[in-house]
Amino acid sequence: VDSVDSNAAWVESLRVENIPVLSDYWPHGQVAQSYGVLREHGMTERATVVVDKQGIIRYLEIHGFNEQPDNGELLEVLGGLE
Repeated sequence: VDSVDSNAAWVESLRVENIPVLSDYWPHGQVAQSYGVLREHGMTERATVVVDKQGIIRYLEIHGFNEQPDNGELLEVLGGLE
């Protein structure tokens, strides 16, 4: 459940433009719960979800807390969206 500022810094580090990123900061965890990645005590799985303009999930990857997501794979998925 990252803040808007945290997500903005992550997007900037990827060097991508015009890709909306959702912050699930408030109401706390509501979106994470709807995707089944909200854990006990308000924590979430470390997950990346890509939803297309029609609302269809095109990518959902859950990572361990000590794992770094594969940004190359994510950029490939994003590049395939119209």
